Amino acid sequence: MTNGALLTVVGLVLCQTDLLTLSPLQSSIVTWGLNTAWVSIASECANAYWGTANTLPIIVKVANAVGGLEWQEMIVLVSHLAILCMIPAFGVITSELFFGVKTTKRGEKH
Repeated sequence: MTNGALLTVVGLVLCQTDLLTLSPLQSSIVTWGLNTAWVSIASECANAYWGTANTLPIIVKVANAVGGLEWQEMIVLVSHLAILCMIPAFGVITSELFFGVKTTKRGEKH
């Protein structure tokens, strides 16, 4: 749920082209960073099926699952580590949103 809310807010900010402009490098960082959210979402679906106990123990207690196999635990763990790629993406968006060069409707820089 948190990923969905964050991605919705980021999408709304990025659609407002007068709020910020990104260079090609910044666009690549944001695109790849935000696309890693799909890896995490897919692993959460797999975790719901497998019931991995070591990586997400709270879910196992609620679902009364017995836990997954070792390789299933590793897949869920590694895919949750991939979400760390979102940190630079949010850093780029935040820095451009608050400290970037703004343009007015007439094309003048602030």
